[in-house]
Amino acid sequence: MSDTLLHVEYDFVDDTRVTVWAILDHLAVWGKILQARAKVPPSQA
Repeated sequence: MSDTLLHVEYDFVDDTRVTVWAILDHLAVWGKILQARAKVPPSQA
């Protein structure tokens, strides 16, 4: 099993849908940044 979440589906109420999408988008960006940092050797950080 992968250590990365590839796909999730939820059905949110209209009032919260946009907010939840924004939070998930930010988390996805942060995840990519952290993955990229983990690949950089400490001597180059």
